[in-house]
Amino acid sequence: MSKHLPRLLVPVGAAILVLFFMPWLPPNITGQDLAAGYVSGVEGFGFFYLNLLCAVLIIGAGVFLWRNKYNKLASFVAVVSSAVALMVTFFGMSTLASPVILNIDFVNLAMYGFWGIMAASIVGFIAGFASFARKADNFKFLLLSPAVLVVAVVTAYPLVNTFILSFREWRLDRSPRPEGFVGLENYLRAFDDRFFWNSVYVTITFTVISVVLSVVLGLAMALILQKPSRMNTIVKTTLIFPFAVAPALKGFSWRFMLNPSWGVYDSMIDSVFPFMADVVWLANPFWAQFWLAISEVWGWAPLIALMFLGALGSISPDIFEAAKVEGANNFELFRFVTLPLLKPVIIIVTLLKTIFSLKMFDQVVTMTGGGPGRATQTLNYYVYLNGFRFIDMGYASALAYLLIIALTIFAIFYVRALYGKEGI
Repeated sequence: MSKHLPRLLVPVGAAILVLFFMPWLPPNITGQDLAAGYVSGVEGFGFFYLNLLCAVLIIGAGVFLWRNKYNKLASFVAVVSSAVALMVTFFGMSTLASPVILNIDFVNLAMYGFWGIMAASIVGFIAGFASFARKADNFKFLLLSPAVLVVAVVTAYPLVNTFILSFREWRLDRSPRPEGFVGLENYLRAFDDRFFWNSVYVTITFTVISVVLSVVLGLAMALILQKPSRMNTIVKTTLIFPFAVAPALKGFSWRFMLNPSWGVYDSMIDSVFPFMADVVWLANPFWAQFWLAISEVWGWAPLIALMFLGALGSISPDIFEAAKVEGANNFELFRFVTLPLLKPVIIIVTLLKTIFSLKMFDQVVTMTGGGPGRATQTLNYYVYLNGFRFIDMGYASALAYLLIIALTIFAIFYVRALYGKEGI
């Protein structure tokens, strides 16, 4: 697999690059505009330079396929068509420095060159993939390829595009297209933004509360439900239901139940603690953040309990019997037997819950709206505000990548805990 994968990835990468960055030319565009990068999808890179990159990729892929005895005819067609398309592009871009409106013939020639490179990339891809799939050991990867393609479309392209955008200035109220590159300015701006640091603080606070309570309550429920009984079986069957509730619906439900006029949770708390009858839960910064975390715990603790129940079921009863023979009481069984054996599962569950807590968004929108003030404005919600409320797409992209970096760090630890060092 490792020997054949590079042969496939080169033409695949080229095909994806061309398909997703295919530019369109607005009317009355000048050569200077085109050279400056005012082309949708490839802003800042320039039309010609992207063509050149694609041509180099495809020519390299064709040579690679040829040397490794793949379909030589397809490899030859890929190389030749890329070379021809590149020459056409050179010719079409010959007026880039002109301040006048481009001659449509030159523009069309450049577009034909771009389409030629795309066709060459598809030929190279088919040649490589056909040779790759003919081997019996690679058939499983052939079956996985549609899913991989979907992931590339909905994940890889947005990630790459957002990363590029994070280095650019783009406010939608000023320009419908991204403007010039600003380097690290958007990232440096975040570190001077007190609202960014507020969202970081809120996110960390929410994560700590929700992760600790979810893991502790999940473990407690698992210990209670591990003994076989009819009632425990019924309860375990229903544990998945809270997690199955959509986060947005969860936020609306908790907002309704905490309403001071008709909320059922508000009424229950007021009847038990009369001195709290005047508290408007979601209007108080502390309580708003607390109940936001509790709404998350309500959905996650039962799921974590199911994970712990599975882990407890894998522990041999002989270990507990041997500890009892040695005189261990229930607390000592838990402290010195159960807890150490559950340590790997606890680490995995904690990391998984941390990742989901760091990207909390839905319940913030439907339950608190980031308020009161900015008390529940998580980092993910702050990214949304900058992108879709303040329409500052460049800054929002930089904030999004700061969040991605944090999530990636925890994801690496999660994969290492789940699969060991060979997992990454």
